[in-house]
Amino acid sequence: MQRLMTSTACAIVCLAIAAPAAPATAQKSGAAASPTLTRIKQSGRIRFGYQPDARPFSYRDQSGNAAGFSVELCKKVADAVKAELGLPTLTVEWVAVSSADRFTAVGTGKIEAFCGADSDTWARRADVAFSLPVFPGGIGALLRKDAPERLTEILNQKPPSNPTWRASAGQLLQTQTFAVIKGSTAETWLGGKLTEFKLSSKTAPVTSYDAGIAAVLERRASVLFADRAVLLDAVAHNASGSKLEVLDRLFTYEAFALPLPRGDETFRGLVDHTLSRLYPTTEFRALYVQSFGEPTADVVTFYRWNTRPE
Repeated sequence: MQRLMTSTACAIVCLAIAAPAAPATAQKSGAAASPTLTRIKQSGRIRFGYQPDARPFSYRDQSGNAAGFSVELCKKVADAVKAELGLPTLTVEWVAVSSADRFTAVGTGKIEAFCGADSDTWARRADVAFSLPVFPGGIGALLRKDAPERLTEILNQKPPSNPTWRASAGQLLQTQTFAVIKGSTAETWLGGKLTEFKLSSKTAPVTSYDAGIAAVLERRASVLFADRAVLLDAVAHNASGSKLEVLDRLFTYEAFALPLPRGDETFRGLVDHTLSRLYPTTEFRALYVQSFGEPTADVVTFYRWNTRPE
């Protein structure tokens, strides 16, 4: 038995020594394993989508160029792709897309990623993949400063300032018109809340932040529900911003991420690795401060949780 075991062991060792090494072509490179990277390498260009009116995440600046927090993140992704593929040059193209077709643009390969302000949801994952979270977002409310005081109190969940007020919250909300951007999480959230509380309030879907703000200014809508960070920036840069206010309350808590092509784990891994290495840097902190002001302790913790060890 001992001789048999010794002979078997020797045979295994000999087979291992004699077995030819796997050919180099059997091991896929990053580009070969990724249809997105393959397409980029063949064309020498990477195409990013952006939303022209979603400042400070993405917008068109005075020179007509794409700018914003998410745009800067995508520029870092382009640098990483260029290094990964060993390209001497890489052309970056910016494609303006609307809120209605941004996910279709990613899914059909019109763009390699969308650089905007999008929440990672299960419903959206049926169409696109998502990167690591890039921002702790949530739905806020924009109103005119001369909006009824009771409406502001209801939305802020504060007790009525006038004890003689007899109208219920529901009665007041029934008379309001609420604006939301088509295809946004605010549209889904608002529809759910109206159903939950059995309210027949009117909704006014709009195609952009600018259109929603105009509806509030012109009193065609009482409130615009949308991402709070975008609303705050919009008020700061709007010529009629002094007539508007954004409530302190966050109605939802959502993690924003970059929409990416589904099924391309290699490309998504490269994007995630780029973001994870960027978050702990002073460069990223400066970008955040420039876009949103000094980060709170909760925001710092958010990015720490979304930084992966090497």
